Formats: sequence, structure tokens, C-alpha cells
Amino acid sequence: MPVRLSIRDQDGSPAIAKLTFLDKLGHVYPPQAKRLAPDFFFQPYIYRNDAEVVYLPPGEFEVTYSRGPEYVVRKTTLKVQDVSEQRLELRLKRWISAADYGFFSGDHHIHAAGCAHYTSPTEGVLPADMFRQIKGEGLNVGCVLTWGPCFDYQRQFFAPKSLNN
Repeated sequence: MPVRLSIRDQDGSPAIAKLTFLDKLGHVYPPQAKRLAPDFFFQPYIYRNDAEVVYLPPGEFEVTYSRGPEYVVRKTTLKVQDVSEQRLELRLKRWISAADYGFFSGDHHIHAAGCAHYTSPTEGVLPADMFRQIKGEGLNVGCVLTWGPCFDYQRQFFAPKSLNN
């Protein structure tokens, strides 16, 4: 069943969040083994923007949500009904805003190869999918490493280009 998400940052603005859905038996949804990009099979959580949809079967789920190291991890319960669409409203809560103190969060070691990503391990993860993860963690900086098996494919996204082109 489609569940439309309403995700708001602490200031009320639309946001992206890191979400984990567990049923009463502890099964992860959407099922990790069947995920396609932008969701990754090797992590239990997904990232969704405000107004996006997640598809879940009818039943009760524990929803864990956050937005990276500057946010409180929160939980709520969702009862998915057999209806055409329902909404889940989530409000993120910060415990600190490091930028207010002159510090900026980041990840300086993101692999574009994506650990043998899906059916084309030599191509890796697309920039839009990496960016969704960076935003979903509330990071200010994300440094993507392009090397090894996916270098030839990935360099099309990250090669320096003239601003005049």
C-alpha cells in the first residue's frame, strides 16, 4: 500500500530523512534483498524526501527516523491500512546544529563503486543516489571516491569540466 510521507525539519521546512520500517517480527521493509536504487540492499534503512511514497504491506510497523549525527533518533508506530493511500507525518528534531558553532559535518570517504552494486558492479552507484544519502544524513560535505573497478564509468560524473561548456 502506498504511504505518502510528510517529513519536516525542526524549523518546519520539508526535509529528507533516514527511515527504517520493521514489522512485529523484526522484518525490514521494503525487503532489503529486493531493493533497487536509490535504496541499497546492504543497509536496513532508506532515505525519502517529503511528499515521496514508500510501499508497505498492510500491518503494523515500528518506524525509526532521523537525519544523521546532528538529529535525535525517533520512533513511532504506523498501522498500514488496506486503502488507496495514507499519510505518515514525521517531524525531525535536532540535538545540535554544529554549523552554528563553525563546524560542518561530512563524510570524506564515500565509495562510488557501491560495493559491487547490483547487476553492474563496474559502474557503481549513480551520483543522485549518493547525494540522496548525503542529504539524508544531513551532511554539509560528501567526498566521493572514484577508483578501481568503476573508475571509467564514474569519471563521466566527476571529471573536471570547464564552466564555459
